[in-house]
Amino acid sequence: MKNEGKILCIVLTFFGTILLLIVLLVAYLWIKNPFGIKDAIFSSPSANTESASQNYDHPGLTDSQEALLRTVGIDPAKLPEKITPALEACFISKLGESRVNEIKGGEQINPFDLLKAKDCL
Repeated sequence: MKNEGKILCIVLTFFGTILLLIVLLVAYLWIKNPFGIKDAIFSSPSANTESASQNYDHPGLTDSQEALLRTVGIDPAKLPEKITPALEACFISKLGESRVNEIKGGEQINPFDLLKAKDCL
């Protein structure tokens, strides 16, 4: 009987800890909203049409690239129209020279690239 009580206590403590960690993770994701999940869930159709009409048309980006930037929290209107040498050096330090050359060659930018280089922008 004593061993069963200890095992039950250990199992409940383990699952309670896991549940607490999950709750903390969900709370962090809800408050910080790093991937725009909360906005996607709770945005109304009228808000989407308003934001679509106010889209900034960056001359160096496609509409899909602008949308990708917005999902990671970068405003395309604040980006420079030309890449400066200092900005390119920052990208190289964050992404690596080979990835920067791929992007310059026409390769599509992915969300991981944006998250890595977000400090540069």
